[in-house]
Amino acid sequence: MKVLKEYRLLIITLVILFILAIINYYNAIYTPFGNIDTSKISSYSMWFFTINSGIGSAIAFLSQVIIPFVCVYTFFQVIKTGFIQNIITKIPYSKYIKKAIKNSYLKAILLFPLFSLLVFIISSIIFPPEIQSTGYQIHYFPSHITNPPLHVFLSIISMALYSLAITNIALILSKYLKKFYLVLIVTLMVVFLIAFIEGNLVSNILSIFNQELFYNINIYDDYLCARGNYIVNISFGVLRNVILMIILYFTYKNPEKVVLKSDE
Repeated sequence: MKVLKEYRLLIITLVILFILAIINYYNAIYTPFGNIDTSKISSYSMWFFTINSGIGSAIAFLSQVIIPFVCVYTFFQVIKTGFIQNIITKIPYSKYIKKAIKNSYLKAILLFPLFSLLVFIISSIIFPPEIQSTGYQIHYFPSHITNPPLHVFLSIISMALYSLAITNIALILSKYLKKFYLVLIVTLMVVFLIAFIEGNLVSNILSIFNQELFYNINIYDDYLCARGNYIVNISFGVLRNVILMIILYFTYKNPEKVVLKSDE
């Protein structure tokens, strides 16, 4: 029961996302112009469409708000209500911080990766794996992806890295911002800034050495491993999180500063 209470928001969000995925599927299959031939839809194209198109594209954008809300809100409440002062009288500060951050990380690697996996499992039950090329968007699966099972697997890993990065950003901001809605807004701004720097500075510099590999690096692509270059995608996802974790470590290293911020 304690576990269910702790992860209640995560479970509710997963259920809502899954219901929206079903609605997305229903709206795509049944159109005002007639029903689409579902015999040509593969499990891969259905998964790609559901995650990346229609309602799925809105969910992808809102993920930058959903992830902090599900994964960081409880931590923010403890830090900003001053409750942390009561906690550290019972257990060491470092022990609590490590446990709280690990809990946020666990929620992050479960939320959207699990949503993506569940969508693919259901798609695999309903549709065959064969990919057929047609003019309908719902039948679409990127032609440059030659190994669909590997792409789905690595996309789930990439989505976990994406979720961790946004969680790290929101955890860092939680120390400095007084209201949680500000954490959500500034997280959006920081993610955009990271994408801009990566896409216009880092990508341009690295493209000098290999334009095909580094032509369009940015954090947004990690949501669905969209670029298709898995080594670059995963490597930058890991590097991004290492940098953010180092910043996070120094953000919460000093308990006195954290407690003082909670009193402001």
